[in-house]
Amino acid sequence: MSMRCRFAQVSCRVFLVSIVTLAGLPALSHAHARWVLNSVTPPRSGDTGLKIEPCGGKARTMRTTIFSAGQTIDVQFEETINHPGHYRIAFSPADDLNFDSNVLVDNIPDTTNTGSYTQTITIPAQVCTACTLQLIQVMTTSPTPQAGDFYYSCSDIQITEQFDTTAPNAVGNVQAGAADGRVALSWENPAADYYRVVVLQSTSPILDAPVNGEMYAVGDMINSTQVIYAGSGSWTTATGLTNNSEYYFKVFAQNPRKNYAGGVEASAIPVAGTPVNGGGTGSNGGGTSNSGSGTSDSGSGGDAGKSGGGSGDGSSGSGSGGGGGGMSLLFLFSLFTLHFLVKGSRVRDRT
Repeated sequence: MSMRCRFAQVSCRVFLVSIVTLAGLPALSHAHARWVLNSVTPPRSGDTGLKIEPCGGKARTMRTTIFSAGQTIDVQFEETINHPGHYRIAFSPADDLNFDSNVLVDNIPDTTNTGSYTQTITIPAQVCTACTLQLIQVMTTSPTPQAGDFYYSCSDIQITEQFDTTAPNAVGNVQAGAADGRVALSWENPAADYYRVVVLQSTSPILDAPVNGEMYAVGDMINSTQVIYAGSGSWTTATGLTNNSEYYFKVFAQNPRKNYAGGVEASAIPVAGTPVNGGGTGSNGGGTSNSGSGTSDSGSGGDAGKSGGGSGDGSSGSGSGGGGGGMSLLFLFSLFTLHFLVKGSRVRDRT
């Protein structure tokens, strides 16, 4: 550092911080857009600044969404950096070719500074196994858009015969962990042909099921059974439950064609005083296993020096209680007594 900068440290620091801050800012002359992650048309890449046509230089993936020919769907895309322009959605029947000949919607206006858009489209009435939906964002900074004024995002799809009723695979490893007035549920979603899950709740074994072609929201009733979750996650928590009453839950996987897999059921009984967070509670040095919901927490001991080592898995909603990690007072006293007996014996041997 120069002498001038050394004597004017405050000004130098402000200057350096300003340089670092400006270097870290995105270029405001560039817009960025992509298909929404984990939506019905997930992008090949999470990157938003892809300018290589036709798909940002990203090759086809194994993550393919299956639609029926002629199906009407709502797709979602998002702009992460604002810039004036518009959007276009196009289709390729194979090999990322012929997008310009298969434009589904064009001149979708850029109406928000940043954020997500929802657009209704109709899937072409054409069966294909390696087709693609392409999103283009066209920036209109200059009167005539140049090559660098386009951003690309592609989603891999398949199109099957019309009225395909093929169901997805069912969810796996459904777990129900009871707590005070609530039950934590977790499951594993199918790896392919999956859109979201619908979870039903009842006070008796569930015989009802979602109807293919229908969409459900939280609070909807299917006969006498209530929908408590509808989304793409892998866990939820049912609250406001009556303790000592058994509750039944059934989890249904749904694919983009609104077909439902067979449900997987689990049940649990909330009990007052049960820890909300997963984790064993130590009792006289011995922990007991309890299922629970929430994030990982260590169990609390029954008395001083007797802490349980239980841990909870927030994503699975289950907790396993570890044994109490402390030692009882009687055991500590025994060690103390043994120590002095051995020490006294050694002193008598030396004399």
